[in-house]
Amino acid sequence: MAIATNDSRVYAALQFKNLQDSMYIGLGKTSEWNNEEVPPTENPETSELLEPIGYKKVSKVQVCRELKPDEEPEYPTVKYGSKTFVLIPDEQAYREKAWNVYITGQIDGEELPIGRFRQVGIYTGLKPKENKKNLLPEEVTDKGILQAFANRRSQRRDKNVDLYESYIISFENKSIV
Repeated sequence: MAIATNDSRVYAALQFKNLQDSMYIGLGKTSEWNNEEVPPTENPETSELLEPIGYKKVSKVQVCRELKPDEEPEYPTVKYGSKTFVLIPDEQAYREKAWNVYITGQIDGEELPIGRFRQVGIYTGLKPKENKKNLLPEEVTDKGILQAFANRRSQRRDKNVDLYESYIISFENKSIV
């Protein structure tokens, strides 16, 4: 059995990052879960968010890598969970072994319909009817591919609440069959 090389992981991260022009954050699932305190586990077979509310173009996509112990990084860093990641320029991605992708976006107040949501995800290849940054489901001709998503406890957005979302997507080294 073969494994993917580290360079192939960096290549995949760069290819994914280069989809940023068609990359959107999606919100969905307005109705309650069966158990509101414990959302269902995400299923990798999922291809779209339930009850889509809308989509907002991401604001930043950058390849990155984890901060090494005792490292004084020469590039900016971001915290994600309990880890720190170094944001790497594309031209240094192979040298720095940057096979993760940092994605962030912000949905301000009433840019999308307000109310409760329980799912959030990242779409690539989304095609809007018009070139806009925030879209309602009926303003999309093709949702593209749901690349990653999370089921959450109910969250409420209103006109005074801005939503900040960030993700780290890692291109792991898996066996090739």
